[in-house]
Amino acid sequence: MFRSFFGIKENPFSNTPDPRYVFMSRRHQEALAHLVYGVQGGNGFVLLTGEVGTGKTTISRCLVEQLPKNVDMALCINPRLNEFELLATICDEMGVFYPILTNSIKTLMDKINRHLIETHARGRRAVLIIDEAQNLAPRVLEQVRLLTNLETASAKLLQIILIGQPELKELLGRVELRQVNQRITARYHLDPLNIEEARAYIRHRLKIGGPAEDIFRPGAVTEIFKRSHGVPRLINSICERCLLGAYAKNVRYIDEKLARSAADDVLGFPRRRSVFGRIAAIAAVIAASALFVGLDPLHMRLNSKLSPSPPEAQQPPAIERPPEVQQPPAEPAIEQTAQNAPAEISIEYLFRNPELAGDISTAMSKLFAMWKVEYVAPGKPDLCAGASYAGIRCLRWHGDWQALNDINRPALISLAAGEEKRIYAVVTALDGNNVTIDVGGGKIQTDTRNLTPFWSGDYMMLWKPPPGYWRVIRPGMKGKDVAWLRDRLSEIQGEPIESDDRDSFDEALKIRLISFQRSRKLIDDGAAGALTLTYINTLIKDPATPVLRNQ
Repeated sequence: MFRSFFGIKENPFSNTPDPRYVFMSRRHQEALAHLVYGVQGGNGFVLLTGEVGTGKTTISRCLVEQLPKNVDMALCINPRLNEFELLATICDEMGVFYPILTNSIKTLMDKINRHLIETHARGRRAVLIIDEAQNLAPRVLEQVRLLTNLETASAKLLQIILIGQPELKELLGRVELRQVNQRITARYHLDPLNIEEARAYIRHRLKIGGPAEDIFRPGAVTEIFKRSHGVPRLINSICERCLLGAYAKNVRYIDEKLARSAADDVLGFPRRRSVFGRIAAIAAVIAASALFVGLDPLHMRLNSKLSPSPPEAQQPPAIERPPEVQQPPAEPAIEQTAQNAPAEISIEYLFRNPELAGDISTAMSKLFAMWKVEYVAPGKPDLCAGASYAGIRCLRWHGDWQALNDINRPALISLAAGEEKRIYAVVTALDGNNVTIDVGGGKIQTDTRNLTPFWSGDYMMLWKPPPGYWRVIRPGMKGKDVAWLRDRLSEIQGEPIESDDRDSFDEALKIRLISFQRSRKLIDDGAAGALTLTYINTLIKDPATPVLRNQ
């Protein structure tokens, strides 16, 4: 809506990881320098910590771009794994073949060791990056430490980078993990931006994708910094809401008052003493008292969105808008199988209805059914253990509604509101802001903005690997999966990729793959992993693949 109003083609404050918007403050440059030093040193662990939204993932992406050409990288973004699953993930990332039915940690360690020795003999080095490492269980961290024991007489065979939130430092401070802590050779904690960096950050993003003029008044920038505490992700969210607010009020510049109102919307605090305002104020008091009983105020903030008032008392306050402005998102329409369900159900009903089957197994069954595959609950924690037998795999990722719109695949998400129960749902249709989810057989049609406060951005979807695929497809490899990749990119881009050996991953294929990745705003590393292959599958329009909307 606000893009046409300001005459811009894209949202300059989107929280998607677009490399064009990378802003390297002094702190980010120092953090990157520490990581580069640690990698070049080639000994032990490198540690990067920082609060949520400060730019740790941005730093890791910049590091990947600066790695020497003789370095092979493996990336683990889902550390909620056991020891075996972590080693299997490393094998997948490094292209190490292992028996598909094995459950032996020793087998995987031997395979990794042999691969690293061969890598070292070819004059190459291996780097493992583990993101969100604060989620690693202590026993898994110990297994990671054992990987650093793989070495020659003169060098470590694997350099490991741990990236995580401040809780990671507390985890490493445990007595039982002192051996891991002692092997960390480079550490850096990434702090939020200061006021000058925040001002430069906003100006930088506007320069890349926003209006040519500086539309944020100095007072507005100061207010945004105070309310976001310098966290880039929150700055983005508040600035985006500022643009929307300016559009709604038909003004071209954003002042301190508008910035304060936008921050109230993003951070969940009331800006007027309406019915909503009184409810939120009560919730704020409860959240403050929670400090004395060990509750999380953030959860209480989410709970404040589940108003106990009767439906007729929940009308939003009137807002002055230009005639062309769209109305606020409508209340969701829900089809519910339970006989005693009311005709209209609010989002609150999701968390308060004991008969609603929002468990993970029911949601997985729905997701598999959309692929016409029967879901059999495994006897171990890996919910996707049986997917490979049906010729499909699971992809766990993090993004926003726009990312799901782009990838156009049904996805399993979880919704939570404070201390209420967690609900697992399947996104079955999505077109712009209009979303349909399935919860225990009940269908909810609503606006994405109604669900955003309860969704963390994590999702899981299914995808079909190409023939012969068993590892990330990288330059220099050869096989049927490489030929498939060449053919599909030629089809999508409308131009054949000439080669004397279509089964070999040559430089021409790498260049075309990088071009494709950049066009979809993916990591442009020239390697075809699960996410890149899923986007390719979406664009070739396989009739056997379920989609969220017909294109």
